[in-house]
Amino acid sequence: MQTAVSIPGARWFRVASWMHVMVALGHMLGNFGPGRQVPTPEESTVYDAMSRLTMRFPGPPHTLMDFATGWSVSMGLLYLGFGAVNLTLEHVLRKEGRAVPSAVSAVNVLVSLAGLIVAALYFSPPPLPFLAAAVICFGVAWARSRQTAPK
Repeated sequence: MQTAVSIPGARWFRVASWMHVMVALGHMLGNFGPGRQVPTPEESTVYDAMSRLTMRFPGPPHTLMDFATGWSVSMGLLYLGFGAVNLTLEHVLRKEGRAVPSAVSAVNVLVSLAGLIVAALYFSPPPLPFLAAAVICFGVAWARSRQTAPK
């Protein structure tokens, strides 16, 4: 029977990575999935105007609504991809008995903190607890990995 190797910060890193996946899935389902909120008459007026306003950029014509939808999908896919890459990296390293490098956790703290700040300034509250949890968990993973890193 093989015993599990305790890798400092690994659990915290996994939890934080799953927070990114949860933000992505919540974002995509909330914006494009079944059960999303019906727009108010005012919101419908704005969406109609965005669908008629064509942006003047090189290439094929796109409306302001195209840009909003594209940015929204990109945001969800980026968080999903970031979480998936982190989970895959941690899994592969754990199987080898190695920890995620502290620099990777530090980058994740910064990316998660930037996402939290942008979400707090410009978006609705639902992603905030997940992003805050990601910042905290990546921070703990980073601190724990630094405690055991070779000097």
